Amino acid sequence: MLAGGASGFIGGMWPLTDRAAAAFSTDFYGGISTRIKDGPVYLAEILQDVRREFYRTGDPTYLAYTFYGNANLRIVGQ
Repeated sequence: MLAGGASGFIGGMWPLTDRAAAAFSTDFYGGISTRIKDGPVYLAEILQDVRREFYRTGDPTYLAYTFYGNANLRIVGQ
């Protein structure tokens, strides 16, 4: 994907259930949506915050996701 021009890729390290993936996605995109109002958001920072949900839920799904790309990738609102 990166060779094809993508700025980054978030992938699971093992097979994941739909319910767990949906919970992760909701938290991830919700975090971006909430924080982008204050300016650019570092994608890796949002991912790190969502991964911390493991401590609250005990669900290892939150640890399954890894970001491949530039660690300084920022998302900028329009």
